[in-house]
This record gives sequence, C-alpha cells and structure tokens, in this order.
Amino acid sequence: MTATNFRLPRAVWPRLYKPVLIPNPETFTFDGYGEIKIDVKEPVTQIVLNAKELEIHEATVTDRRGTLLTGVVDIDEKNELAIISFAGKLARGKWTMFLRWSGIHNDKLKGFYRSFWTDKDGKKHPIVATQFESTDAPLHALFRRAGVQGKDRSRADCR
Repeated sequence: MTATNFRLPRAVWPRLYKPVLIPNPETFTFDGYGEIKIDVKEPVTQIVLNAKELEIHEATVTDRRGTLLTGVVDIDEKNELAIISFAGKLARGKWTMFLRWSGIHNDKLKGFYRSFWTDKDGKKHPIVATQFESTDAPLHALFRRAGVQGKDRSRADCR
C-alpha cells in the first residue's frame, strides 16, 4: 500500500461486527474489544485495517475448524493503518477476528469524539458521541473502503 493508495487490500472482507465500546468521558479515552466475521477471498499472512487514533493491543483469527493464529500489530501512524501479521497463512474461507483496542475521544467532531453539554445552571458536562457512519465509527472504520458499500452489518454494545 502506498500513501496515495487509500483503499485497503481486497483479500479480506468484513461481514459482521460485534464490538463492545467502553467510553470514559472523564479521561476522553475508550477501550473496546470485539469480533469481526470476515471472508478471506485469497490466502494472506497480513490483514490491513484503518487505525486512526487507535492502538490495537490484541489480534487473533480463528477459522471454522478451530485454527487459531495470533497477530503482531504494527501501527503506521502516517497512513493511519494497522498492519496485522500472522506467522501462518489465513486460507480462503470464513474466519472470526478478535480485536482488543483503545483510543482517544478527539475534539474534531469525527469518529468517537468528545463534546460537552450545559445544564440549566450553566454547568458543563462531558459527553462522547459518534455518527456511527462507516467512516467514523471506531470498529467499522477499521475496514472502510472509499466508495465501496458491502453487505456488512454492525451491532454495537456500549458499556
């Protein structure tokens, strides 16, 4: 992938997201974990994800036969990517990826961002918000592809 190529490789496609988000509006940080059901279209040893203002602490994949591969995550901050490398090859077929991550609530009104509301007494209170558009939601954005709409579905659980 080059800095001018903004599309992710097409060898791996997401089908279903099951994220759990744990926001902390006091520190403007969040933790998350979850599964992504993926289709591997051609054998790969790496999965490339978008990762703006995210740290991925754990990444594993499991196929239908129970084959478990643990990934090593390298964050490319300049290009806002996470490259997950596996010691073995992911064969074609259906896999489940598990990720554990953390991030910040920025003040750019994009992604999973921070804001404030003011009560009737004039006191400000912190809140976190998202549009949960595919290009902004923390987990869904990991797989975003400019101009590509898939059949992917998302279910989020915020705690």
